[in-house]
Amino acid sequence: MRAPRLGGLGGWLLVAVAAVGMFASTPSSAGPDEPMHEATAWYVSSHGVPPAQGEHFLVPTSLWVSPCFGGHPETGAGCMPPRSANGGTVLAGTVYNYPPVYYLVVGFGERIAALAGRQYADVGGRIASALLSFGTLFLLSLYMRRRHPLWGSFLLLLSTPMAVFLGVVVNPSGWEITCGIALAAVLAEAAWTHLAGDSGPPIASDVLPRATAILLVLASLGLCLARPLGFVWAIGLTASAIVLSPTVRPRLYLRIGGAVAPGVAAGVLWMLTHPYKQGVMTPDGVVMPSTIRNLVDWFSQSLLRFPDRLHQMFGVLGWLDTAMPQLLVVATIAVWAVLLTRLPSVRKTAVLIGVVGIWVLPGVVEAAGWGAWPAWWQGRYTLPFALGFVMLLVLRSGRLIPRTVSAAAAFSALSLGTMVLVNTERYAFGLTAVELPASLTNPGLGVGRLVVSLTAGAILLLAGGYLAVQAWMRKPDLRPRLEPDSPATPR
Repeated sequence: MRAPRLGGLGGWLLVAVAAVGMFASTPSSAGPDEPMHEATAWYVSSHGVPPAQGEHFLVPTSLWVSPCFGGHPETGAGCMPPRSANGGTVLAGTVYNYPPVYYLVVGFGERIAALAGRQYADVGGRIASALLSFGTLFLLSLYMRRRHPLWGSFLLLLSTPMAVFLGVVVNPSGWEITCGIALAAVLAEAAWTHLAGDSGPPIASDVLPRATAILLVLASLGLCLARPLGFVWAIGLTASAIVLSPTVRPRLYLRIGGAVAPGVAAGVLWMLTHPYKQGVMTPDGVVMPSTIRNLVDWFSQSLLRFPDRLHQMFGVLGWLDTAMPQLLVVATIAVWAVLLTRLPSVRKTAVLIGVVGIWVLPGVVEAAGWGAWPAWWQGRYTLPFALGFVMLLVLRSGRLIPRTVSAAAAFSALSLGTMVLVNTERYAFGLTAVELPASLTNPGLGVGRLVVSLTAGAILLLAGGYLAVQAWMRKPDLRPRLEPDSPATPR
């Protein structure tokens, strides 16, 4: 008996369940720098452009609530003021001058929700942010599900708890991650799949279909205008797709580059015309000199922090105080290692691009700003490229190891369910030093949100167990081998 596979929309549905659980279990202002992003969105939705550096303006109080639990894992969300107390306005301080696209959508949601009362403005912003990210993933799943039978598993295994969490709070990192995954999927279609017919060898064609070109332009613009470094990730993913291509088509690659170029140009132009002045966090408030010796030292320190960054990529939620349990981190790294080593061999150049984009380049960027803000890089900044790069790898070769892919997707569902429950425990009751509930009375989330988040976590754990059984029932994968000429040829 052949084990059923996870449908193209089935994977998205499980990711959506995780998003609902994270949404219900995360109180206001719990996202990274969320108050400033919420306030920026309110301003941009009215003025169309970000505020000037140092400008102050009025926003609904619900957008500028101080997270009393931030940095205090033992303190649940019960310390927050009641929503009824957030119906006024407050003067917001310096906020962000990132590209306005994401903030326009979030700000629209805030203003719609504020029609029912200013105390709901933050909820409207989160709903708009979640609809933008997960709605895009839904449309992408509709597009990809017939092209890749294992698409549901691919999307699920790449949805780390951190990626899902960032999608339900107000932070442009969530939208940037979504765009990175979308760009990788469309790049795979552009560079590889359409070169092959329904059967037989690749067709010698350098034509880039108009619909694919339009999707490339949109995905590139989305990624490059999400955050200041988006254009760097777009260039890296495009180079990776070209290097991973099983055939050499210089003219096609030029057309692909031309479709991605408008987004890259827009991102570079925005960064040059809107430089962000980062605050000084050194102990004495003085920027350390960027001498060659200091830069080398800072770069080395950044590289050594990679295990922490990797942990953050998988799941260190909120204000870096809701971490994935260590045992789960080790298991996650082991599962990903098995998945990536089981994939057929790829060119060394592609491996080099992955290492540079995920490990080396973040070290260079962090070292450049270390003098004013030591150790400022976070794993979430790398996720758009890291998840996009792995998406390229599994789209290219994942169908050759369906059992391994299915098992990795099952583990991802279990990981998401566990982190939804951990996030619920963190904000409902607080966590002790050994990650046990600090209190089991008066849940800070309220009974309704507690029930929703617990239900979502339970669904994910049950689904993960079911998928694990189905993966076990599959025939063992064939021994890994070199990738054949056409990644689109049916097997």
